[in-house]
Amino acid sequence: DHFPDAEGIKQVSPSVSSVWAFPNPTNGKLNIQWNEKTAEKASISISDITGRVVYTSSVNMSEGNGVTAIDLSTLSNGTYMISIKSVSLNYNNKIEVLK
Repeated sequence: DHFPDAEGIKQVSPSVSSVWAFPNPTNGKLNIQWNEKTAEKASISISDITGRVVYTSSVNMSEGNGVTAIDLSTLSNGTYMISIKSVSLNYNNKIEVLK
C-alpha cells in the first residue's frame, strides 16, 4: 500500500477529504456531498452575518462518496456562513438563501 511518490500525503488535508454544499443559492434545501477517506462524524453549523449560529447538525460521513440534505427553509433570505468540521476537514463557505 506504499506509494513512493506519496510521501507525507496524509498530512495534506485538502487531498484527503473534500466536501461541497450545493445548490448555492439555495431555496432552503441544501445538499452536503463528501468524499471521505475514512468514516467520520462531522458537525455542520450555519451562522448569519452577525456570527449568530442559526442552524447546527451533525452527520455521520461514510467512507467514500456520500450526500445528505439539510433543511434551511426556516431561515430568512440572505447570506450565511456554513462551516463543516470533522477530524480531517474544515470547510467554510458563504451560502445564499433565496426563496
